[in-house]
Amino acid sequence: MKLTFKERLESIRQTHDYRLEKAKLEFVRGISRLMAQHEISNAELARRLDSSPAYATKVMRGDSNFTLDSMVKISHALGSTLHVHVADSSADVRWLEAFDSARLADNDAAQKPKTLSRGGPAINPFPILKESADEAGCIYA
Repeated sequence: MKLTFKERLESIRQTHDYRLEKAKLEFVRGISRLMAQHEISNAELARRLDSSPAYATKVMRGDSNFTLDSMVKISHALGSTLHVHVADSSADVRWLEAFDSARLADNDAAQKPKTLSRGGPAINPFPILKESADEAGCIYA
């Protein structure tokens, strides 16, 4: 019996190799976002890691066999924190980064979270979150 494309894709998604590559790509996407946000080049990342530019390139391609140790080092080199979360496979997990307003005041305006605007007043892209926040602005899930 031949499998449909959808069935074949679902069977691939159940493999260890697929899950491993997906986790690597999610990590690389996160560090790429941080590097772009803070204007950090591969060469600068290599310098911060005290490693070769070739290693930084390998990391950014997702070719590295990441360990928790290497992931923590890379995250720290970017001034960030690594968060690891295990969830039920049927859960729809989404991460939300909440920023401390005092810390934001010290950063450049380019690094502050942005609201959407279409020529008119600014639009909060997450209006329900504002309503769910406590008096300190913290949102709990």
